[in-house]
Amino acid sequence: MDTNESSSPRILMIAPTPFFADRGCHVRILGEAKALIALGYELVLCTYGLGREIDGVRTERSLPVPWYRKLSAGPSFHKFYVDFLLLWKVLWVCRSFRPDIIHAHLHEGIVIGKIASWLFKVPMVADIQGSLTVELLDHKFIPNVKILVNSLYWIEKKINQMPSHLIVSCSSTADRCVELFGISPHRVSSVMDGVDLDIFSPRAKDSVLQASLGLLSEGKR
Repeated sequence: MDTNESSSPRILMIAPTPFFADRGCHVRILGEAKALIALGYELVLCTYGLGREIDGVRTERSLPVPWYRKLSAGPSFHKFYVDFLLLWKVLWVCRSFRPDIIHAHLHEGIVIGKIASWLFKVPMVADIQGSLTVELLDHKFIPNVKILVNSLYWIEKKINQMPSHLIVSCSSTADRCVELFGISPHRVSSVMDGVDLDIFSPRAKDSVLQASLGLLSEGKR
């Protein structure tokens, strides 16, 4: 893959997840990728060796692991070596694609992106959708032991400080990054989730459907 002759700014997006699957994290990643492509950027998305292909989004996948077929959200011990395979794919793509910027998703993606950013001298921005520590606790992946939780918060703080700029999905996460993790407000932007109106566009009222759902039509309320 040789795109060095292209005049368009190049973005390497890192998605440490089985992209694409029909769930929230992937919808956000896809939305941002499509928006950047529409703005004229040349984008390559690096992800796991499983997932669904999306037309219009150039995707590079790490080596597949036959026994790892998890498409659902949540942590897994398998991700340690799957992320290592993704790191090698990212480094390989960086070597040929020569991105102008790295756009990492999720905390694992930030660590992978930081290594690539350092090796290839490319700035990195990152997108997170919540707290890594809270996610691990919510999924009962780790016990709620104070010393362990505090250690994970320290690791999360270091990861969150790696990007040049951090994009978050809500204002409460932005506040947490500033107040708990000590990131300058100028390095954090809140980009709220939205709806793709090309997919979820308004339709004409269906009186039969309204009646079946017990919804009153206008003028009969």
